[in-house]
Amino acid sequence: MILAVIWYSHTIYFLNYMAVGTLAPLMKFDLGLSSTRIGLLVSAISIGSMVIQVPVGMLADRFGGKWMMAGGLVLMGLSTISVSFLR
Repeated sequence: MILAVIWYSHTIYFLNYMAVGTLAPLMKFDLGLSSTRIGLLVSAISIGSMVIQVPVGMLADRFGGKWMMAGGLVLMGLSTISVSFLR
């Protein structure tokens, strides 16, 4: 069961992570962003992901993988839902 949850959460995270690059042309038009701004957005997401990996790994070692996985899924779900309200 835990392997299925890990696979599911990784798949959803990967789809969210890759959506920005895929939707960049639409975001560029809809939000009026330049190519430079889109590049900065994609870079900020990548750097933010890179910076947070070590602290989250340390928290997972301290509190256990199940709690961190559950908390991460809740946060990812809430952030995905909140994006739908942006305009």
